[in-house]
Amino acid sequence: MIAQGEDRTSWEVSLKDGETATLIGVLADGSVAGQISGIEKGNNAGQVVIWKKDQTKRVLPWIPANDCGSVQSATSDMSRYATFTTCEDRSDNGHWVVFDHKLQVPLASRRFPRNARAVLSPDGLHYASFESGEFRIYSLPKPKKAA
Repeated sequence: MIAQGEDRTSWEVSLKDGETATLIGVLADGSVAGQISGIEKGNNAGQVVIWKKDQTKRVLPWIPANDCGSVQSATSDMSRYATFTTCEDRSDNGHWVVFDHKLQVPLASRRFPRNARAVLSPDGLHYASFESGEFRIYSLPKPKKAA
């Protein structure tokens, strides 16, 4: 991947053999968020990462390896992001999972119908869902302040 900043300077990140990446977005500092697949055998979920200009890669908390999923919505700085996960094609349900990049456990994880829709609020403090003909808004805990 080659990225070029506003000042026309470019930087590059390479994937390992057998890896592919889906781009999620560009952050305000010019870092790039993406989902890497094909990392390990048996890891259907891959991993979510942020690539930085200094060519470092930050791995974010992610769904279990036995599930499949992708980022459905996120805050603009990727401090919080939400996924819909499932790997069972016959199931009518999956899981809606909300992550905070500072925590190793999800903020929210619940069964969620495949035909429902949900989105994380821009500030990451709520998520809204439309399921079973009802629109619902759920609160999430406020981020912990750095010590």
